[in-house]
Amino acid sequence: MGMRIALVTSHIGRTSRGTVVTGLARALVHGGHDAVVYTRRDAT
Repeated sequence: MGMRIALVTSHIGRTSRGTVVTGLARALVHGGHDAVVYTRRDAT
């Protein structure tokens, strides 16, 4: 499952808003509460 997520994140990273989506994806992998921090950092 880990490889599948990695492939999805790398694919999303190529999109226009890849930073935000990838940040959320990574945050979900590391811990749900981190999603807020990632989103705020990318949004700024």
